[in-house]
Amino acid sequence: KTLKDLNKKIVKLSTTYKQLSYSEKEGSNKVKGDLFEIFAECFLNIFSAHPRIGVHDYKPCPVIDDNGVDGYGIGMDNNPCTIQIKFRQNITSELVLDDIKNFQGLSYASYKVPVDTKTNLIFFTNAKGVNFHTEAKVLSGASRSIGNKLMRELVDNNNVFWKEVLEMVELTIKEKYN
Repeated sequence: KTLKDLNKKIVKLSTTYKQLSYSEKEGSNKVKGDLFEIFAECFLNIFSAHPRIGVHDYKPCPVIDDNGVDGYGIGMDNNPCTIQIKFRQNITSELVLDDIKNFQGLSYASYKVPVDTKTNLIFFTNAKGVNFHTEAKVLSGASRSIGNKLMRELVDNNNVFWKEVLEMVELTIKEKYN
């Protein structure tokens, strides 16, 4: 029913990473990230036309291409946009330089995000967002965050949203395994 509940469930499920066929090397952090990426895909598809989200035709990147960009789509300005998805157990933390790695360069070079964008480099995180210094000095104000506060406003106790998420996940499982 809430983002907080989802966070707790993701953390709890991540402890069973071996049962989920994740290696010791991948561990629980990989499970957390993968589960949150599934949530992000549902969220971005459900709220695609919302003016504060504005990501149309979202698609996750193939696992083999996950080198800094987790997904892509069309932004509010009808230009390509890219999304970096980050799960944090500490929701009050902020994303810093180490968290963004190749995101900006890959977005421009591989996904053709316009270099002058202010809206099409998107960080999707259950944490606070991107650290002010990282946003201003490293990214030159070219990104935006869909962070914990905005997500909570849109999903907490939103029964229709959670019903849609469940239906999307069930449909995906059915298509994949039937």
